[in-house]
Amino acid sequence: MEAKIHHIAFVQAKEYVKDGYKVEDFGFDEQKAESRYNLIHENGNRLSIVSVEQENAVYIYKNGKLNKTIKL
Repeated sequence: MEAKIHHIAFVQAKEYVKDGYKVEDFGFDEQKAESRYNLIHENGNRLSIVSVEQENAVYIYKNGKLNKTIKL
């Protein structure tokens, strides 16, 4: 299940790249079991896609505000 939540975050990031976003940064925190994709669009919008193993959820933040939650 843990790998699945990180894969969902990866797929989400990939879809946003198709929409014109560029990956600015990627990180994985092993202690928290979180992955984070930071993306930016030429229009100034910023996205952070965070997958959290403990919660089996992916959180998508747009310009610093929670925009979408995907729970398994």
